[in-house]
Amino acid sequence: MGSIIQTVQYQHILDHLFAAKQYWYAALPGLFDELAEGIVEAKKKNPKLDIELVIDPTETAFRSHYGSVDAIQKLTGSGISIKQIPNHRLGFIMSEDSGWMLFTQSRVIEKNPQGPNAICMNDMTRQELLYAFFEKDGDPEIIITSENIPSRYSTKYEVKPEALDEEAFDEVMVEIEQNPPPSPDFKRLLDVYSTKIKFIEFEVHGIKVHNRMVQIPNDILNLVDESLRDQIQTRLNVFDDETSSKLEETLAEIAKEGDRIRSELLKRVRSRKKSVLHTKHLAEFNRLVYDLTEKYKAVQQEIERDIFASMINLRKRLKEELVQLYKQKPPEKLVRFQGDAQFTMFVEDYASQKARTISLPTIESIMKGFKIEKRIFDPTYEDFSDQAFIEELEEIGFISKAERIEIVDEFEAIGTQKDEKG
Repeated sequence: MGSIIQTVQYQHILDHLFAAKQYWYAALPGLFDELAEGIVEAKKKNPKLDIELVIDPTETAFRSHYGSVDAIQKLTGSGISIKQIPNHRLGFIMSEDSGWMLFTQSRVIEKNPQGPNAICMNDMTRQELLYAFFEKDGDPEIIITSENIPSRYSTKYEVKPEALDEEAFDEVMVEIEQNPPPSPDFKRLLDVYSTKIKFIEFEVHGIKVHNRMVQIPNDILNLVDESLRDQIQTRLNVFDDETSSKLEETLAEIAKEGDRIRSELLKRVRSRKKSVLHTKHLAEFNRLVYDLTEKYKAVQQEIERDIFASMINLRKRLKEELVQLYKQKPPEKLVRFQGDAQFTMFVEDYASQKARTISLPTIESIMKGFKIEKRIFDPTYEDFSDQAFIEELEEIGFISKAERIEIVDEFEAIGTQKDEKG
């Protein structure tokens, strides 16, 4: 058969099948209609031809386009032996006089191989597969002349094909019919363009600190009657004006850098209400966001110190509010001390106790608002099926006119196929 390294296309496999006289065995993750129809035809022409297939019947294999459920369905009931090894990616075909080891790929990657993808089997390899994998008798002459009989034929393979689980296959077939995968050609396009385009969610949070406030807990408000309740500030600023001004100046620089990253590298697409990034800028984007995050971390340490000091001051301010409140309307426990020279001291002590029991926001809970969020994800089938999205990609220079036409035409072809099946 010439060189042992060859390029085997579908037509070569069909030629090999129709040339077989005694048997034709194949282990493939799956197969498509052209091969299934050829197998049925070969069996009709030569009913004595022993044909055995070992496939991967899982939903993953079909959704990954290693084969189609329609092709397998055509073979059931046709006298073809179909066995299974779930999740296998073996690839070989063999007849009584020749065989190939095939380096199989999903049709998403390549519809018909153009480069070398097969190695011709020698006689010993075919005999070993016959005996150990398919449990068939090998050629006695070859077995006797082999110098490797003890090591080669003393044990059988650990992974053995089993009869196709038709009930499980029927369930997979229903799932595929109800939610069919996109065509291999479109999936191939999707994979290609998904490597060029990323959706980006990028936000810098916590820039505005002047409006950071805490709600005065209800347990304070409930201590007084309605006539005095309005005198208490129900919301207090976490940061005083001086601290707020200092932090916002620093945070404004971070916000400005975030806006620069967004304007220079990201493009907004109206149809998806998202920002997109060309992957040629992905490394730069990640580096800039990392540097900005590190800069923000340094500021966050300063913010955390200011929050800690602010919480102490806030509790002092709450105590002062309570002292003034209790002087005007003493709690029941302090009423008897009114007019006493030490009344103010008793009020301050009681106010301190109450202030300590009040639950204020934790530093951690406030710090959660100061962060940079970045999320990167791929466009989906639904995204690429939106013609408005594809046109916007052309507008912003992410794809060419020819690429836009290719994607749109392929999707329209898929829609036509679905309509015909419907």
